[in-house]
Amino acid sequence: METPGVQTAKEGADPKGIGRDGKHDNSGGPFMKFQGADPGPPFHQDLIQSLSVMNSFVVDYFERIASEASHLIHYNKRRTISAREFQSAIRLMLLGELAKHAVSKGTKAVTKYTNSI
Repeated sequence: METPGVQTAKEGADPKGIGRDGKHDNSGGPFMKFQGADPGPPFHQDLIQSLSVMNSFVVDYFERIASEASHLIHYNKRRTISAREFQSAIRLMLLGELAKHAVSKGTKAVTKYTNSI
């Protein structure tokens, strides 16, 4: 039974929301999209809009950092983007304490990943 007001999977997509390769989600984004006659609480639309703005902000910054990392590998005549290029790009793109915090968290994540392999 479907929940009223919640959009179902896109037509032609896998009902589980997983793409043909079995890895990628075809839902169109990280947040649920609501539809229907019942708008919900008055702050509901504001919440959905603010989540959309935050999602756009994160995607935009990720694209900027990836672009800067791409420029760095081009300048250094390399072929692959490694954690080092991302770290350098983050230091160039973000400011002061925010850059230090991002580099610290990124280093911790890469260390955790390499230890789990």
